[in-house]
Amino acid sequence: MQGFAHHRGRNLRQWGTVRLRMTLWNVAVLTLILGAMGSVVRYTVQADLFATVDRTLAERAHADRAMAELVPPVIRLKTRTAGRSRLLDPITLGVTAEGSLVGLKRALPPLQPRVIPRNSAGGPGGKPWDEPWDRHSYVRSLAGRTVYSTVRDHGTPVRVLSMPIERRGKVDRVVQLVYPIEGVLREIDALTSTLLALVPLGLLAAGVGGAFLTGRALRPVRQVAGTAARLGASDLSERLPVSGRDEFSELSTSFNAMLARLEEAFNRQRRFTADASHELRTPLSIIKANTSLALEHRWPEDRYREFLAAIDTAASRQSRIVEELLFLARADAGGLARDVGPVCLIEVLEEAAEAVSRPDRPCIRLESIDPALMVPGSGSELARLFTNLLENAVRHTPPEGTVTVSVMVDAMSVTVTVTDTGEGIAPEHLPHLGERFFRVDAARSAGTGGTGLGLAICRSITEAHGGRMTIESKVGEGTAVRIRLLLCPLRT
Repeated sequence: MQGFAHHRGRNLRQWGTVRLRMTLWNVAVLTLILGAMGSVVRYTVQADLFATVDRTLAERAHADRAMAELVPPVIRLKTRTAGRSRLLDPITLGVTAEGSLVGLKRALPPLQPRVIPRNSAGGPGGKPWDEPWDRHSYVRSLAGRTVYSTVRDHGTPVRVLSMPIERRGKVDRVVQLVYPIEGVLREIDALTSTLLALVPLGLLAAGVGGAFLTGRALRPVRQVAGTAARLGASDLSERLPVSGRDEFSELSTSFNAMLARLEEAFNRQRRFTADASHELRTPLSIIKANTSLALEHRWPEDRYREFLAAIDTAASRQSRIVEELLFLARADAGGLARDVGPVCLIEVLEEAAEAVSRPDRPCIRLESIDPALMVPGSGSELARLFTNLLENAVRHTPPEGTVTVSVMVDAMSVTVTVTDTGEGIAPEHLPHLGERFFRVDAARSAGTGGTGLGLAICRSITEAHGGRMTIESKVGEGTAVRIRLLLCPLRT
């Protein structure tokens, strides 16, 4: 036990308790779920914000492109303030025939349109055209594609829309509009910070709650472990409390049923050991007493013959007990009904009746039995089964009584009933019939009660052949033992 406890403690230190492992697994799974959900939320919000910006740029771009397609590209928008480009006032801009900007109504957020021709070598008066906000997108738009991109203009993040303008079926210039997204990025960063702050709190709450719930869920397991630790071969009467209808209540019920079976098995084993020792001690005591008495004095020859006869009877009884115990041990090991074949039922019953019949015993009557009835099994074991039943019946029936053997056949089985007109058995003894060394007479008389193993052997043989034995009895009227066996198909 100390080695087991040491081994168990070492395993717990190495792998941790089930409660800890389940809690860690819950936290790990929740971490993955929260991480995935946070990523999805952040991506969705970011995509939605950028989609709003892109729709705003698209609305403005379509308006500017419609006006720019009516006039030649003579727009110059390059303005400098303190050495850097500045975002113009949030006024919707139009283009006149002379290339000047006119203010329209304030319909959209701040946008910075630039119209860059395909050939931007030089503008009117030799002045250069404004540089594109995003040259890579500008080049792609010259191929006829509308492109959204994000760049930095002097450190300020902006969203750029590049849209081609066609004249005479050919891309002549590209209009680029920008939207400052510094506020959008701040919102996204704030959302990210919030999610990162909430995840640890959620994991902490999940860990504490998971440990609490896991502890409550595993409480029945600890009760099972505690009960198992307190059990011993001397006391198996303790049971687990059963409450609810969950899996742990089923576990407790199954554990209690197992304890009941173990307790019953241990009690039977104790009774068997006590009864076997008693039954074996009795003939040994007889042998010892007779040999000691014979050696104590010189006796007449007939007196020695009495001693030897008593010793022989005791030895025969002991040999019979040992042989029956060996038979039951073979039955427990599944060694019965090995040599199975069709057995003629009438032949087995006649053999058993002939072995038991004697002039000073009750009459054994076999009622009309179909000689074609066949049962699968071992002929020798079935003969022993019915011999024991008839032996037990005639032992408890007066000489003027009758023992009757009848057979009833149904579709798949045959029932053999052995009925006697003896003294009968009290109802309180019926549940114990078939237990090893159980005899109704409390004095355990070897002369009238046998060894107490006959019915146990009968039950073992019956069950080994797939059958069932039942006993009915009334005090003063007699006893009926029914053996139900499988039936072979009738021979034709």
